[in-house]
Amino acid sequence: MSADEVEARVDDDLGAYRTGPAALDRRLVGLSARELGARYRALLARVELKAALRRRDAATSQARAELAEDRRALLRGGNR
Repeated sequence: MSADEVEARVDDDLGAYRTGPAALDRRLVGLSARELGARYRALLARVELKAALRRRDAATSQARAELAEDRRALLRGGNR
């Protein structure tokens, strides 16, 4: 699952929780406690994955900025 797919799925699931009990009832009616628990755990896993992907993206951006700064310093003939 790509990062965009994870984000879309999390947003969709969280949107259902935010819309209130009526939307939840329509989506969850007839599910057993085991199925509800599995869906909740899956949602938590996707939320955690989304957070991890955001941290990775931030670290990648930071690393790219540092590399660009190092490249500029080398082109100037000095150190950072």
